[in-house]
Amino acid sequence: MKLKTAIIGLTGCFGCQVQFLNLEDELLDLLEVLDIVHFPLAKEENSDGPFDLALIEGSVSTSEQVKEVKEMREKSKKVVALGTCACFGNLQGISNFQSKEEVRRTVYGDAKLNYEAIDVAPIDRYIQVDHYVPGCPYDRGILIETLKYIALGKRPLRVDYCVCAECKLRENGCLLIEKGQPCMGPITRGGCGALCPSYNYTCEGCQGPSEDAAEVIDAYVKILKDKGISEDDILLKLRKFAPLYKPFLLKILKGSGPPKEVSKWKSR
Repeated sequence: MKLKTAIIGLTGCFGCQVQFLNLEDELLDLLEVLDIVHFPLAKEENSDGPFDLALIEGSVSTSEQVKEVKEMREKSKKVVALGTCACFGNLQGISNFQSKEEVRRTVYGDAKLNYEAIDVAPIDRYIQVDHYVPGCPYDRGILIETLKYIALGKRPLRVDYCVCAECKLRENGCLLIEKGQPCMGPITRGGCGALCPSYNYTCEGCQGPSEDAAEVIDAYVKILKDKGISEDDILLKLRKFAPLYKPFLLKILKGSGPPKEVSKWKSR
């Protein structure tokens, strides 16, 4: 029996939903096991549930979205955090380090908008998440494997290595150690195939923190400082894609005023 599936977006660029549509030939195979009954970005008529599976893109940034994500959790047997926004907060999490009014003026100017902004958070701040598919956007192959395992009633394989491991497999030279460039490969989750370093661009961390990032963050920061990278630039690096990940947040707070309720931020 096909899994009744919902795909929704919260605060983000909708790129992860578009990436799902970009599955192209693989999408036809997935539709053999997924019955996509709710997908407002791509469908005119959408079911109100219940669902076997919900794929949720984007972070939570309004009180209305808190309600929306909780309702989706209640309707769904399984929930997947789709993309780095849903998993770690992503770029919009930077707004937590400014006043809400300052952010509103920067984005919307003098326009009068009626919405209640709250601190940006990944979706697991408010609901239980069964599986995570990080990336900005995520690697399509990893999503396909994740959905296959879910359809088989099994837990998807976990990417438990960092980008550096993939660089080694591709025999790339190390941009951090050999060239002194601020590459985030040592603390970033693998799964992208070391795409950026393979083209001589530093890893910016869009896959989110690696599983051992909390254990190696101090050593990583020391290496950056030894390479002459300023503390301000280091903080900007950590604040880019996963500013709400607690081990990064604690480093960031050395140079910024703390957001509210820091103790509640997860270490995942």
